Amino acid sequence: PQFISTDRHILQGAHEIENVEWVSAKNTISGTSIGILNSSHNVAVYVPGGQNWVQGRSSIYHDFENYSLKFMDDNIVRVHVKFDKTEKVNWEINFSESFK
Repeated sequence: PQFISTDRHILQGAHEIENVEWVSAKNTISGTSIGILNSSHNVAVYVPGGQNWVQGRSSIYHDFENYSLKFMDDNIVRVHVKFDKTEKVNWEINFSESFK
């Protein structure tokens, strides 16, 4: 998995992504997004082929407190980050839970 870009700024992540890290032992990619209160942006993450998305309970989304995940294409996961209560949001894609 690999961070691709965001849709927040013309530099596509240079200002709004603090870090992105793949931890193979936990099978996760995670990052910290920075934004203005009461705003949102999307983060695009490349997912290697051969992954099958596990749908959320009642939707195609996986919802968390400040972000949601959606499998957008064969190899793209969208992380929709919401800055309702904070200007920094930690997000994570857990491949053991989100894919089979």
